[in-house]
Amino acid sequence: MSIDDAESLPAHIADSVSAMARVNSEHHQAASGLDRALSRLIVWLGHPKFTPVLTALILAWVTLNLCLKALGFAPLDPPPFPWLSGVVAVAALYMTGIILSTQRREDQLTTRREQLTLELAIVIEHKTSKLIE
Repeated sequence: MSIDDAESLPAHIADSVSAMARVNSEHHQAASGLDRALSRLIVWLGHPKFTPVLTALILAWVTLNLCLKALGFAPLDPPPFPWLSGVVAVAALYMTGIILSTQRREDQLTTRREQLTLELAIVIEHKTSKLIE
């Protein structure tokens, strides 16, 4: 919203918009460095390019180990690839924790927004009742 748009709004709406912006700003400013890092990691993990990159890495690992075996060398992780399974399991546990902690933080913002919405509804109802009187 531009400054010109905000100036053309009624005062109570402009106050509501600025209150919402303030809630968002306070929420993001209160984020710790770890919260910010986890948010960036979630964005990276949730990007559509992550899945093909992960698939390529897994295929490269399997191919490398199968080729080493076929050439007569000892594979780093022979089939059924226990090291790969372990890495995938640990990564899944970390991803679950990261996603849950990020979701918890977003739930806090949602709760603050809901409180602000309730407060705004009460103020608007009060103003409306004054107008009716």
